[in-house]
Formats: sequence, structure tokens, C-alpha cells
Amino acid sequence: MRSNKDTSPRKTQPSLRATNLLVSTLAALEERLSKAETKVAYHIVMFEDVETYITQVCEEVQTLEESVGSLKVDVQGVALE
Repeated sequence: MRSNKDTSPRKTQPSLRATNLLVSTLAALEERLSKAETKVAYHIVMFEDVETYITQVCEEVQTLEESVGSLKVDVQGVALE
């Protein structure tokens, strides 16, 4: 009885090539994902820095507003005298 299964190199080579192609494609995708993760992490840090800077600016603006408010009171007091 003859088997229909062909195990010659001619038959298995396409499967090996396909496997190698998949492996190399996955490796390339993994590298791209790693680069993307690095970029995202960088942008998160940059966002946090910007957020901190904005918070500092808001605090300085509030301090300036308070200073201007007290100057207005002083000027009004001088004008009344």
C-alpha cells in the first residue's frame, strides 16, 4: 500500500519558507512595537513636564493676581487720602 504523504524536501520547503517569513515578520513587528513603546513613554514624560510647568505658571499667575489686588487697595488708599 502506497502512502499519499509526500515528505520530499520539495514539499516541505514552502512550509519552512513560510515559517521563516512569519518569524522574520514577527521580529520586525516586535522591533517596531518596542520603538513605539519608547516614543509613547517619552511623550508621557514630556506631558508630565508640561503639566508641571503649567501648574507652576498658574501658581505664579495667582500670586501676581494677589499682588495686583493688594496694590489696587494701596493705590485706592492713597487716592482717598
